[in-house]
Amino acid sequence: MQRCLGAILLNPERFPKVYRSFRQAPLHRFPYVVIYRSLSSELVILRVFHTKQDPRKKFGRK
Repeated sequence: MQRCLGAILLNPERFPKVYRSFRQAPLHRFPYVVIYRSLSSELVILRVFHTKQDPRKKFGRK
């Protein structure tokens, strides 16, 4: 998790946008992704999402 967050902090634009301004970064060796968005001076983590779940649940949509 620290490795993933470090990569996000170094370059928040590195990972692809998946919904509006939210981006998705994979966790190394685990079936999870970190859903986040980068604001001007802060990083907002929406959730850590298991990749086997219904993708419509990533953003609270059904």
